[in-house]
Amino acid sequence: METHHFHFEWASQNGLDLDKVTADWPDLTDRVKLAEWVDSEGNMLVLCAAHHRGKYTGIHEITYPAWLLQRYEGAEFSFIDQGAVPIAHTPLLQGATP
Repeated sequence: METHHFHFEWASQNGLDLDKVTADWPDLTDRVKLAEWVDSEGNMLVLCAAHHRGKYTGIHEITYPAWLLQRYEGAEFSFIDQGAVPIAHTPLLQGATP
């Protein structure tokens, strides 16, 4: 099992507008409280490796709406056709493989 920063990634905390954060989380009134909360249980999701980092299933790899749908999709249907997903980029150097 792995943990995922849910609302804010750890690296983003210094770029957040504290007034906007406090509007949604009234207890986070300063940068110290925000820093403590970012790594706390309140900002974490516990996920298996596939749903955290999986190529077609991970929260870091697909859109959030598609990621959420995986929880409820039926056995006969997939919202993300893994066989039809194209390579997301082309090689920078001719002849290089992605």
